[in-house]
Amino acid sequence: MKKLFLALLAVASITAANAQKGSILVFGTASVENRNEELAGDETEFRSWHIQPGIGYQFHDNMTAGLEGGYSYSAREREFGPASALPLSLLDDQMEWNIGAFYRYTHYFNQTFSVWGQFGVGYLNGDITRDRIDTVGNIARVATTVNDYHGFRAYITPAFAINVHNGWALNFGFGGIEYRNVNFDDFAAGDIIPESESRFNLTFGQQLNVGISKNIGCGFWSKKKAPKEPGMDTRGMKQDQEDDDDE
Repeated sequence: MKKLFLALLAVASITAANAQKGSILVFGTASVENRNEELAGDETEFRSWHIQPGIGYQFHDNMTAGLEGGYSYSAREREFGPASALPLSLLDDQMEWNIGAFYRYTHYFNQTFSVWGQFGVGYLNGDITRDRIDTVGNIARVATTVNDYHGFRAYITPAFAINVHNGWALNFGFGGIEYRNVNFDDFAAGDIIPESESRFNLTFGQQLNVGISKNIGCGFWSKKKAPKEPGMDTRGMKQDQEDDDDE
């Protein structure tokens, strides 16, 4: 029983060590979102998915900074009610990639569970393809426009993590808050899509983020720089010899 307890203690110590100052954090997150809205007889369905890998340096036991990038796809279909004078439906397909920097603060409850908040800011670029479907008499007519855009984003995301083994952790989040500012390249007077757009997106409780992370090389620099007292190696050898003599 004593050996088992010591073994479990050693495993817990290894897990904790991989989240300390001096390690490299490698992570990847993925999110999916699906929601429906109804307003004044109009129905809107929204679907999206997103992947976001990143790498950072843990310069403090609780703080990490680094770089990240990502790709996302979303589709929004809006069906207008019979009382509306607008088209029968609008279908938007949006593809976007981003790259930027992040800062993460982590609070550890114990060797297994932790929570963290991440702030990020970066450049983004994408395009929106819009299909406008209406009818002229009994004939359906589809008009398609493509708008490219670029801009920047800033976000805050909370999440919690479960340390599995040797620095590997599962991460779970449920959305956050994001600010976006973009300019459309192909803007023309009369377009439905504006010349520029600034907005806040609040997705907390509406989005599921699942990720995996790994802390690599924890304590390497601190161990490498740790000074040794004169005669330390000799004292260790003498101690081993004394232990052998006692046996």
